[in-house]
Amino acid sequence: PYGPNGLDSAPALSDDLRNYLALFWHWAWLLLSLTFVAAGLAFFLSIRQTPIYESSATMLIRESRAASESGNALTNERLAETYSKMMVQYPVLEGVIDELNLSLSSERIQKNLQVQVVPDTQLIVVSVQDTDPVRAAQIANTIGTVFARQNDALQASLYQETKQNLSNQIASTELQIEDTLAALEVLGLTDSSDLARNLLEIQLAAYYQVYEDLFQQVVWSEVGITPEGSTPANPATIRADLAEVDGLIQTTKEQLDVLGGNSETGVERDRLESNLALYRQTYANLVQSFEEVRLAEIENTSKVELVEPAQPAIEPILPNILQNTLLAAIVGLIGAGGLVFLMETLDDSVKSPEDVERHLGLPVLSIIAHFEMSEEIPITARHPRSPTAEAFRSLRTNIQFAGVDSPLRTLLVTSPAPEDGKSTISANLAVAIAQGQKKVILVDIDMRRPSLHKKFKTTNREGLSELFIKPATNLKDVMHATAVPGLTILNTGALPPNPSELINSHKMGEIIQSANQLADFVIYDTPPVMIVTDPSILAPQVDGVLLVLRVGATKLSAAKQSVDQLHRVGANLLGVVLNDIPPKRSRYYYYYNRYYNSVYYNNDVKVRS
Repeated sequence: PYGPNGLDSAPALSDDLRNYLALFWHWAWLLLSLTFVAAGLAFFLSIRQTPIYESSATMLIRESRAASESGNALTNERLAETYSKMMVQYPVLEGVIDELNLSLSSERIQKNLQVQVVPDTQLIVVSVQDTDPVRAAQIANTIGTVFARQNDALQASLYQETKQNLSNQIASTELQIEDTLAALEVLGLTDSSDLARNLLEIQLAAYYQVYEDLFQQVVWSEVGITPEGSTPANPATIRADLAEVDGLIQTTKEQLDVLGGNSETGVERDRLESNLALYRQTYANLVQSFEEVRLAEIENTSKVELVEPAQPAIEPILPNILQNTLLAAIVGLIGAGGLVFLMETLDDSVKSPEDVERHLGLPVLSIIAHFEMSEEIPITARHPRSPTAEAFRSLRTNIQFAGVDSPLRTLLVTSPAPEDGKSTISANLAVAIAQGQKKVILVDIDMRRPSLHKKFKTTNREGLSELFIKPATNLKDVMHATAVPGLTILNTGALPPNPSELINSHKMGEIIQSANQLADFVIYDTPPVMIVTDPSILAPQVDGVLLVLRVGATKLSAAKQSVDQLHRVGANLLGVVLNDIPPKRSRYYYYYNRYYNSVYYNNDVKVRS
């Protein structure tokens, strides 16, 4: 399908994209202004900002032997995360403040402190920001050393109580052993007496064995038995030997009694020796437990070491002037875009042909771009080969097509409000129709603010009002010829005090009939339909009504009321002319301008961009 100007053939871009591009170009000054203002402000503030330096120290977590043997990566990660959280706590920071004798608060250090775990490693990076690069490095390093000390103390405290209890029990057992040994010494039961006693007991056992052998020989001699391979012994000799061995046994027993004391001393000795054995076993168990706890402490204690000390930074990290400027520019551009969107959303004016078709349900018969106004003859007469003149000829064609079944001979041109350009449209349309070899009468019925006589350089002393004042006046006598062949103009003449009553009179109907007899086409330029009732009175008496809307000025609400008003009086509303479209708003302008500049237009008309 073709638009009113035949401009929709093979569009290169979608309508929405064209509209967005047109909107961008229209508000480019605002977008660029806010972008540059934001960027400039950010640049100015950045160069005045106090430089911030950052130093980083790297800590290594040496995992415990038990954790290393288990190979549990999740446990190691949790330990690293736990340590990273502990490093930013107040106990560590207070220790740093005390060690460095800083005048800073813990909150300020914490605000400028960042602790991160390096993924898939046992490393923790401590980063500190400060206005002093040396102090930033000192704080980062001291955080590592203070935390390492506190961590060692914390882990040592987990086993300290158990080790202390075991140490106390070991010391107590040692005292018990010493006391028992002392008691045994008092009883004369030293290690040397024990040895002598053992030797005597061995001798006594040997004497008993010799005694038994001799006694057996005595028995054998009395019964006359001589063992095979032995010489018969003299019984008297055997008895003498037996008596001697018995004496040795008695002597040895006496010696044992001397070493062992009486029976009560032996019982006490046995008790002390039993206690000594128990104490020594207890001591051995306690020492073993102590070693087990110490080994557990070694196996389960992790260490934190400073492996890469922080160095004072040479260049500040803040402010990043380039980044701040670019971000501010982006924010400014986004903010400007939002402002444009808000203004466009709140703007109730007619902006595009789509607005007319969507909200008014009327076709757009032509789109007239903004052009330089002049008090001279209309542009269609001055520059008939210009794009604007072509737009008016397109309007002429569309009006003719609107009356295919019943040709239109009378047309009323109105608008919702003043300054919409209806008189300019009326004048240029009249010229365009006259250039089509038609006899045209252009009637200025705006008896409050007439303007057509200025556009065609004619006098306004006589005109339409003369026909009411002097009924015998011939219509031809008050019309004025123009420089355009076939076009005559009927000005308002003297301004009457009651224009609405005159237009609503029977005489007005006679004037319309007379004009129809004198021309092929009659155009009536009326006042705004929302201001006065003149257009509503005259609209039912003409073949068609043309509504002029000024892009960016005419409110949609006013346009809707105008359409409703014209429909209520039974007007044949042909369509809408979008007037005074700025080039950057019109998606048709680029095609039209390029086409007519290359083929027809000789650049003798300045089109305002």
